[in-house]
Amino acid sequence: MTDESTPISRRTFVRDGATAAAAFAMAPMIVPRHVLGGVGYRAPSRTLNVAMIGFGGMGMSNMNALLQAGENIVAVCDIDYPYVERSIAGRLRPRQGQTTAPAEGLKIQEAYTKAKKYDDFRTMFDKQKDIDAVVIATPDHLHAIAAYHAMKAGKHVYVQKPLTYTVQEARLLARTAHDMKIVSQMGNQGHSMEGTRRMNEIIAAGVLGPIREVHMWTDRPARYWAQGIPRPGTPVPTPATPPDPSVPPRWSMRTVDNAVLKAMEADPQTPPPGVKWDLFLGPTTRQIPYHHQKLSRGDETRGMGTSLFGKTLGIAGLGAIGRELAIRAVGLKMRVIASDPQPDRKFAADHHIDLLSLDELLRQSDFLSLHVRLDDQTRNMIGARELGLMKRNAYLINAARRELVDEEALVVAILAAQIAGAALDDPPGPAAKKLLGLPNVVFTPHLGNRAIEGVHGVFRSALEAAIQVLGGQRPTRIVNPQVYEHGLRPLLKS
Repeated sequence: MTDESTPISRRTFVRDGATAAAAFAMAPMIVPRHVLGGVGYRAPSRTLNVAMIGFGGMGMSNMNALLQAGENIVAVCDIDYPYVERSIAGRLRPRQGQTTAPAEGLKIQEAYTKAKKYDDFRTMFDKQKDIDAVVIATPDHLHAIAAYHAMKAGKHVYVQKPLTYTVQEARLLARTAHDMKIVSQMGNQGHSMEGTRRMNEIIAAGVLGPIREVHMWTDRPARYWAQGIPRPGTPVPTPATPPDPSVPPRWSMRTVDNAVLKAMEADPQTPPPGVKWDLFLGPTTRQIPYHHQKLSRGDETRGMGTSLFGKTLGIAGLGAIGRELAIRAVGLKMRVIASDPQPDRKFAADHHIDLLSLDELLRQSDFLSLHVRLDDQTRNMIGARELGLMKRNAYLINAARRELVDEEALVVAILAAQIAGAALDDPPGPAAKKLLGLPNVVFTPHLGNRAIEGVHGVFRSALEAAIQVLGGQRPTRIVNPQVYEHGLRPLLKS
């Protein structure tokens, strides 16, 4: 386009015309690189440099598909390389009736050998600048944070399902992908094949008319592919005929379940050798005791935690201690919710605290803190049912008495990853001793008020109350006012 109001001189016309003529003359001589390379050649300009995050299971299948498509794997990031290499060895086993390793297995091995290795994707993005795109096939709890880091580094992202743990994480990724102008996709496996695309085209073309209802049913969770490990303590069946050690095992879901159960029964507290456990934990809390132990061993590697900012704190018991905790949590910019049979509604309104039922409190809390008195009604108030209502990434904090929580149910919930972890300010009972040493469980011997100032405060309060009573005054802090009004007060007057 030219501005027609601007006059063109003869000199300019001749110069621009000669340039255009030269370009047209050279055009037949400009041949695409893939044509010169011959049949099957893929030009470097058309090849993506891809990094894999999470590689031992689904990630290896994704990598195989990328290699078959001609893409270039430049980096691999995983926290368990012994498992990765066992998985590659499995791909190299000759198929039935054959004596040589499958070609695709050899291709995976070659690409893995050439790729740079990392155990922390943050380090990978800092050090390696030739990455175009990233495939994320880690356990679910790492999907959102790994994808976010990749997007902020300007990388295109393919994330395995489920995309995120929460709607908030999904919205964050959608916004980040838009802001960074990158291409993103969630792995849908069979749903991204030709049949599903054709179905979408038919619906979009209006062939079926307006779609008003969609009905879907499946028996996958119960029979077709039941997932999730059994609870610890489930007996592992013993085969009638011992397996032949020379025959590779047939890896089914039942085989995996049995292997996990055996490992948990043998040693439920120690991460497997070669696993970078702190990196596997990913976006959990800061794991301060665990990192202190690491530093004591000379290990200065840093893990990754999560902030309290914006999280939801649920307080069960909005008494004196619960109210003090709420004030501090509001100062940390947390959303505070509470459950109490006789709440201080004015306090709750003044501090913007939502009052909920206990069940709703359990469902919404990222951190649940117990501050209730132990009696017959509150004993085991947190049991298997209540733990089942909590989020899988939620933490239980019990700063009151251990009898408030059914310890056997808590052991099951922790070992089966029904909740993310627990902090318990009371020594463990017999059942909960199984949790000692786990990096996501902290026990303390009821230290809530075991500070010098706290002990002095208790003594001072007791003395002040005694002085008030002896002076004929009603104590400021009184637990059972009915006893004072009907028993002690008339006695003092007489």
